[in-house]
Amino acid sequence: MTPYEISLHENIIDQLLDHSTQLIVLAKQSLSFNDFEARWQIAYGLGELTDNEEEVKLLLKKFILDEVEYVSRRASLRMRKTK
Repeated sequence: MTPYEISLHENIIDQLLDHSTQLIVLAKQSLSFNDFEARWQIAYGLGELTDNEEEVKLLLKKFILDEVEYVSRRASLRMRKTK
């Protein structure tokens, strides 16, 4: 991933953090995304939310079960932050 792509992804997550409902909808859809880069970043974003705690925890539990270890670890780290 190029520095431009990283910056673009971070900007998108930052924008979604201001719209938690949209991030939650996207997170539900992203569980089936082929792109693991997108999945871990969305899991990261979920861990930053301060509202909808129960729904966020439910989604993070699903990301923890991801077949890609990196996604699973990132979701697990975010889950610990929400407790």
